[in-house]
Amino acid sequence: MSLKEKIISLAREYLIDIQEIRRCINSHPEESFKEFETALFIEKKLDEWGISHKRVAETGIIAVIKGNDPERRRVALRADMDAIFVEGKLMHACGHDAHTAMLIGVAKILNSLKDNLKGTFICIFQPGEEKVPGGAKLMIENNVVDTADFVIGQHVFPDLECGKIGIPSGVCMASCDELNVKVTAQGGHAAKIHQRKNTVLAASVFVSRLADEFPEKDDAPIVAFGRFIADGTYNAIPSEVNVKGTMRTFDENQRREIKLKINEVAKEVATIYGVDVNVVIDSGYPSLKNDSNLEKIVTAAAIDLVGKDNVTAVEKMYTAEDFAWYSHQKPSFFYRLGCANVAKGIIGKQHTKEFDIDENCLEIGMEMMCLTAVSEK
Repeated sequence: MSLKEKIISLAREYLIDIQEIRRCINSHPEESFKEFETALFIEKKLDEWGISHKRVAETGIIAVIKGNDPERRRVALRADMDAIFVEGKLMHACGHDAHTAMLIGVAKILNSLKDNLKGTFICIFQPGEEKVPGGAKLMIENNVVDTADFVIGQHVFPDLECGKIGIPSGVCMASCDELNVKVTAQGGHAAKIHQRKNTVLAASVFVSRLADEFPEKDDAPIVAFGRFIADGTYNAIPSEVNVKGTMRTFDENQRREIKLKINEVAKEVATIYGVDVNVVIDSGYPSLKNDSNLEKIVTAAAIDLVGKDNVTAVEKMYTAEDFAWYSHQKPSFFYRLGCANVAKGIIGKQHTKEFDIDENCLEIGMEMMCLTAVSEK
């Protein structure tokens, strides 16, 4: 039996257990950086199988499996663990429960086959993907990928049917920074224009100016605002207006230029309207860049596993992912795992309460990650 056949056989053998693990994690969602019960659950499973592991940064876990030639190559495999709030309810609406369950399965498969493998496999169970600056940054600061040759990550993808694998190329996900803007000045009665400043107008012009600077069109950077709080009333101008937004781009140099432009506009608006415009930009994730050499390895593994007709290119997206931190540290690749099933009515999108997966994708995800990890092409 070939190594591929052994991996597939074990993935099928373990599938029911991995489905149960996914369901257990799904029913006990935990916030970013508070995944304490999830971490304990993972550790218990790793202990059952005699897999070496350690805690990192309170809720992160690193499991290490060594083959019979551990120094030949060192492969890092990553899964995220945290849940998100959707309409006020904490839930696994992004698929991190599936990611964690699949990596647990991958660890079990690789451990079962370690005598047939060459290299060291580092399984990263990572906290806090959903919260800036991202748990990946914390893992890197704790040196978990220092010795890795490359890093592989996968994400369930409801835009693809279960059984299909999506391959993004190059810079494929945007950077993401959070904008916090506070406009302050003397408020007062709307009719008494000489006794107050118009903070609402100033904030509106600030947002409008940035819309002119960064018009919404394809392949352009995004500067958009989703929160505008001016707590005045019909005839009262408030002394403070708060605005929150996001900025996204695929180009790191452009990212720096956008930040400069935002601050420049803030100063101009402050001068014109006699207000203070305080801008705080919370730096989030960088852009995610897939390594071209790894793309060949991942694509070959995907075609070998599900067939060429089920492997598709995925266009770059303005959504952000903290796996990007790894891609700026080591050669990395982040691919998409189809999880939808129209016939079964599994069509909900991520970050909605309708999101779900066809659990058959768990087997494909385990097989795909293992095949990629052991490939030496």
